[in-house]
Amino acid sequence: MRDSGADLPGTADRDRKTAMKIRSLAAVTAVAVVVLIALIVRYMPSSKHMSSEEYFGLSGADDVAVIVNGVKGELCGRMIDSASFIPYETVHTRINPSVYYDEPASELIVTLPEEKRVYPLRDGRALDGRAVLLDGELYIAADYLVEIMGVDLHLYEEPMRQVVRLNGIYRTCEFTKDAPVRRLAGIKSPIIRDMEKGDRAYVLDLDAEGNPLPEKVEGWVYVATYNGYTGYVRENAVEERETEELSLPDPFGEWTACGEAPDGKINMVFHQTDSAASNRALLKSVKDVTGVNVIAPTWFYLNSTDGEVRSVADAEYVKEAHGKGFDVWAVLNDFDGALGSSSETAAVLQSYDARTKVIDSVVKTVLKVGADGINVDIELVRKNSADAFLEFLRELSVECRNAGLVLSVDTYVPAYTGYLNRTEQARVVDYIVTMCYDEHTSGSEKAGPVASVGFVEEGIRKTLTEVPPEKLIAAIPFYSRLWKTGEGQENGTWAYGMSKAKARAKELGIELAWDESSGQYYGEKEEGDYLWQIWVEDRKSLEEKMKLIRAADCAGAAEWKLGMEQPSVWQMIEEYLA
Repeated sequence: MRDSGADLPGTADRDRKTAMKIRSLAAVTAVAVVVLIALIVRYMPSSKHMSSEEYFGLSGADDVAVIVNGVKGELCGRMIDSASFIPYETVHTRINPSVYYDEPASELIVTLPEEKRVYPLRDGRALDGRAVLLDGELYIAADYLVEIMGVDLHLYEEPMRQVVRLNGIYRTCEFTKDAPVRRLAGIKSPIIRDMEKGDRAYVLDLDAEGNPLPEKVEGWVYVATYNGYTGYVRENAVEERETEELSLPDPFGEWTACGEAPDGKINMVFHQTDSAASNRALLKSVKDVTGVNVIAPTWFYLNSTDGEVRSVADAEYVKEAHGKGFDVWAVLNDFDGALGSSSETAAVLQSYDARTKVIDSVVKTVLKVGADGINVDIELVRKNSADAFLEFLRELSVECRNAGLVLSVDTYVPAYTGYLNRTEQARVVDYIVTMCYDEHTSGSEKAGPVASVGFVEEGIRKTLTEVPPEKLIAAIPFYSRLWKTGEGQENGTWAYGMSKAKARAKELGIELAWDESSGQYYGEKEEGDYLWQIWVEDRKSLEEKMKLIRAADCAGAAEWKLGMEQPSVWQMIEEYLA
C-alpha cells in the first residue's frame, strides 16, 4: 500500500523545473527592470533647476550680472548708491570702445564724434558719479551710457541683472509650447528658465541672414530670453519669427566722414619728402603721373616721447599739388623722426598730454598750409599699445571732423597685425590703407618677394572681414628686392625701383621668367657659395594686383612710392580704378 505522503512519479522533477523557470523569469525580469531604469535614466529629461544666483555667478550682496546682446559677461557689475554700475572692461570692449580709461592720467575719456569729454577721477569718483573706482576696479554708471549712445537698458531684480542691447538686427523666435531653457544643449543639462507658450526670445546661433554660427547644435536652438537668461531649447519647442531691428538714435550723431575725399576711386601715391628740397622737387617728380587724385607727402615725424613733432609741411607744395589736381593728405609717421622703437611709440600713445600735443600740432599745421587730410603711418604699434593707438585715432578723428580733414590710417596686413582692431579703426576714420607689401623685408630669415599675388589677395580678403570695401584702400609696391644668400655666408638684400631692379638683374646676368605662383618675374643665379635671387615688380605684376583690387571693389589703391615706378604703370592703374 502506497504512503499517502509520497510524491507521485515525476512530481519532484516537475517542481524543480518550475522553480528554475520562476528563477529564470525573475532574473530576466530583474535585467529588464535594470535596463528599463537605465533607459529611463538615460533618456528621461532632467528636471533639475540651476539657481539663478549660481547661473549668473553672483556672490556679493551688491553684485549685478551684466548681459550684453544676450551674452553674460564674466565680470559682475555693482549696485552703488542704488544705481547700477557696469565694469569698465565690459563697457570698453563690448558696449562702447569710445569710453576709455586713461589710467596713468586717472581720467575717464569719452570720445564722441565731434567732441572729447574728459572726466578726472578725484577720490575714486568722476564728476556727478559717472564713474567710480572701487576696490581697484573702475565701474561706469549704466545710466550714463544712455546719455552718450543709442542703447537699450533694463535692470531686473531677484537676482540683480543689467540687460544691455545695442543697436542692430536680431533674430527672434516664439515658444509654441511650454518648454525649459537648459544651460547646455542636452536633456540632462540643468534647467535655467521655464518658458511658456507664446514667450519670445532672441536666437543666438544664427546670423541676421539665417546662417548657422559656431554655437549651433543639431536639434537645439541657442536663445537669450528678454530678461537675461541664455541657454538651449529643443528645436521642436520654438518657431522662428521675423528679424527685429533696434535702432535707437545716438544723442551725438554718427561717426560720419571726417572730410571730403575726391569723387570716385582713390588713387593715392606716397611721396617721401623729408626736407624743403624734396618738397620743391614736386613738379619734377609728378611730370609723368596720370590718374592720381591724392598725393601723400611724409611731412610729420614723432620726435620725442612727450609729443614733439618735426614738420616739413609746405604751403607752396600744397598750392602746386592742387594745381595738378591732387588732394594732399599729409603723412605722420613714427620711424623717420628721432623716435624709432615700439616702446617710444607706446610712450606717446599712452600719454594723454602727448597724444593731445601731437594732434594739436599736426592739425594746426595741416590747416595752415591748406592740405586736405592726414594720413597716419604709425607702424611701431605692438599689442601693449594697440588700445592706446585706437584712442589716438578717435581723438584725432574728432579734430579732423571738426576741421573738415580726411583721415586715413596705414596698417600692415592682418597676418602681421591681427591685434589692431580694424573694425574700430574703420568706425572712426575715413579710410584704412592696407599695406600689401613687405611680405619679405631686409630682416627676413629667407629670401622672398616683396608682394606676391597670393600675399596681396590674402591681405585684402582678411582686411575685408573687418573693414567695408568702401573704406579699404589697398597699397601696392613700386619696388623689388634683390637677395644674396649663402650657407654660412654674410647675406644681403637691396631694394630697387622698377627700372633699377631689371637693370641690376641684367648686370648680374640673371635671366627673368614669369612665375605664376608669385605673379611676378623671377630670376636666380649661383655665384660661388652665393645665390642671387630677385622677384621683380613691373607693370605686369602690378596689373595682377590691380585685378584683385577691382574684384574686391576696394575704395582705391595706393602706391609706395613716387619715383620708383615706370611711367607705363599709371595708365594701367587708372584703367582698373575707372
